[in-house]
Amino acid sequence: MLMLLLCIELFLPGELYPARAMIGIASNPLATQANVKLVCKALKALDLYVVLEYWLTPSAELADYVLPVASWLERPFCYGDLEHLILSLLEKKLYFPHSLENTIVKQITKSFVELALDLVKKRIGLGKI
Repeated sequence: MLMLLLCIELFLPGELYPARAMIGIASNPLATQANVKLVCKALKALDLYVVLEYWLTPSAELADYVLPVASWLERPFCYGDLEHLILSLLEKKLYFPHSLENTIVKQITKSFVELALDLVKKRIGLGKI
C-alpha cells in the first residue's frame, strides 16, 4: 500500500519526471488508499487513465477509458491453485475457417492489455509501436 501511495505522488504536477498515464486493473485507489484527496488530485492530473474493471467504481468514474473485464466464469480455462481448482466449462462459440481465423479473429480478439497500451501510446504521442 505504501508503494502505491508513493507512486500516486509521481502523478502530481511539479515532480521532476511526472507519470502521465496509468492503467488500473481491478483496483479502486480511491477506496483503498488512506489519503483520498491526494489520490483524487493525482488521478485527475493524469493525461490518460485507463481502468479495466468489473464494476464502475469511484476510481473508474475518473478514468478516460473504462474497459470491461471478464470474470472467471466467463473464461474457458482452469483457475486456482493446488488446493482449490476451478474449471470453467464454456465452449468456443465462434468458428471460422483457418484462412479467416488468421485475419479477422486476430484483429477482433486483441487483449485488453494490448488495447490499453495502444491507448496510452496514442495519448502520449507515440502512436502504435
